[in-house]
Amino acid sequence: MPNINAALLLGQFQNIDKYLLSKKILFEKYSRLISQVDGLHLIDSNFDGRESNNWLISVLCKNEIERNELLDYLNKNHIFARKPWDLLNQLPPYRNCYSSPLPVSEEYLEKLLISRVFPS
Repeated sequence: MPNINAALLLGQFQNIDKYLLSKKILFEKYSRLISQVDGLHLIDSNFDGRESNNWLISVLCKNEIERNELLDYLNKNHIFARKPWDLLNQLPPYRNCYSSPLPVSEEYLEKLLISRVFPS
């Protein structure tokens, strides 16, 4: 089985530039469309000279209510979107462990929406 996995991986690597370019183009399209909607902000994950693979996009909404309304709308229209993952200090094994206050992270959790980028 490992030889089959290696062969599949090599096959995917032959197309990686095409995949990354199509995701980048789609991310730019999302960015243009989202910038036209009042109260939504697409978080650009290209920073410090690093280029994102645009596997996920993060949309920041005005508040939790608007985020939930957008999430419902997208899911009803068969567009994959979800709330962000929980902070580690909120997971059951770590709830009773010491954690510094995380007010910014907690605020973003309430307003953030995550979606995968699926190029055609």
